[in-house]
Amino acid sequence: MDSKTKQTYATRMTLLQKMQRQQDDAAWQEFVSIYEKYIYGVIFSMNISSEDAGDVLQDVLLKLWKKLPEIDLGDMRRFRSYLAVTVKNATYDLFRRESRRGGNTKVEFEERLHAIENISEPEVERIATAEWENYLTAKAMENVAKRFSEQALGVFNACLEGQDIKVYAAANEIPLSTAYRLKTRVKEALLEEIKALEEYLG
Repeated sequence: MDSKTKQTYATRMTLLQKMQRQQDDAAWQEFVSIYEKYIYGVIFSMNISSEDAGDVLQDVLLKLWKKLPEIDLGDMRRFRSYLAVTVKNATYDLFRRESRRGGNTKVEFEERLHAIENISEPEVERIATAEWENYLTAKAMENVAKRFSEQALGVFNACLEGQDIKVYAAANEIPLSTAYRLKTRVKEALLEEIKALEEYLG
């Protein structure tokens, strides 16, 4: 993680604390830009349709806006788990509202409401962990990609997709030793970035 990125993510707890004290608009926009993709990942993991996802997201953000000032951050083990529980609650609220409206979709929403009710705490934690890992990996790769050449990223992505490094190196006229070195450098940087993001955002 470069110094600029590290400085950004080192302010995460400060950002949450600032939102608690003042509900600052700039801090809120920064929070949304950081966590929105993760929240969407959790939403879709709960089998929410793309048509409903936007409504659930807005409900989640509204709940967070209201609840963050009351949260004891020092007593919270994982903020990501709290977000996942908030998604479940927002989804439940959406389906409950829809089921009360009646009409042709009443039975459908009652069934979906029942399915959400049956998502256990361990399952919510499993979803939170899986989506957090996906989010961190994607974010880390986005950051790391800025520091490596197209050739290095090409080698790494090819291996990630299961291609034989020897075949790829030959096809792209890259010395095999160079290909291995590039792959190792990107992999090490990615793992370091994931670890740093986990520390600063987790």
